Amino acid sequence: MVYYPATVTFELTNACNLRCKHCFSFAGERLEDELSIDEIKKVLGDLQNLGTMEIDFGGGEPLLRPDLLQVLNAAQSLDFEMVILTNGTLLDEATAKKLAEYSIKHVQISLDGLRRAHEDLRGKGTFNPTIRAMKALRNEGIRFAVRTTATKESFRDIKKLADISVKLGAYKFGVIRFFPAGRGMAYKDDLMLNADEMLVLHKTIKNINNIYGHKIDITADPCGFFEGEVFKKLRDNKTIMCPCAKTWCLIKPNGIVSPCEIATFYAGNVRKNEFKKIWENAPIFKLFREFKPELLKGTCNACQHKDVCGGYCRALAILHNGDLYAEDLTCYHTMKNSN
Repeated sequence: MVYYPATVTFELTNACNLRCKHCFSFAGERLEDELSIDEIKKVLGDLQNLGTMEIDFGGGEPLLRPDLLQVLNAAQSLDFEMVILTNGTLLDEATAKKLAEYSIKHVQISLDGLRRAHEDLRGKGTFNPTIRAMKALRNEGIRFAVRTTATKESFRDIKKLADISVKLGAYKFGVIRFFPAGRGMAYKDDLMLNADEMLVLHKTIKNINNIYGHKIDITADPCGFFEGEVFKKLRDNKTIMCPCAKTWCLIKPNGIVSPCEIATFYAGNVRKNEFKKIWENAPIFKLFREFKPELLKGTCNACQHKDVCGGYCRALAILHNGDLYAEDLTCYHTMKNSN
């Protein structure tokens, strides 16, 4: 099997204007040792040589990177597809006009509920600026996607968030369950869905797909259910859906490379090693690539979908159980069996 990093998420800075409860990265303050623009340019060149097609620029908040436009210039000159992952609160009309000068595949905006639920996660006064960002992008003709994290407080908002996304012109609406990782470890009991709530979310997503699937790209958390047509090819080929270390990886602001964004597993640092050597030789990448679903434990071991699901997020298994093969604590079936 040949693996190559088709898509790479590049966190440009740890600086962030928000302190979101569910942030994997503990984003907030800028790191003292963040990569310089020249170092970023070198890494982009290395990625191009390896065949990377898409770079997703995130953070922290990438709009706080002072030389962001230089980064975009460098990436565009190498013909990468570019995605910007932002909380949206700093993205006004003036910023949208600057971004419109680049060939950006899309901008991903985080909208995590109606006002109450969104601001519970992201902070008071964050809802209106996020909506403003979506309008600014639409007005400049920049494609944007809406990304929603479903929590105990927001899962009943999901249909209305889809309505808003369609109305404001999003081309994609994506939903993912809350994962207790990073800063979210402290809010597991407050935010993580239980089995009944997960089932409601699953039914809501199916309903949204029925209503808007012909108008907008719906990317949805499977919630532990893999019977749908969208998973048929994976089922037929017994292909695990997780792309970590196979077609995707993460580069942190200080150059650390990780196979996963849920938890930073050290594969190497682009300051010390060529990215190619890290990608090809890092032991943690090898661990992810050689994962054997038949060794999964508990509910996951007995599940008919383990060859596709692969226990879903193995980073969570390690974080919460210290075991790569522990059952998925966020899955509907695991929670249902534990009741």
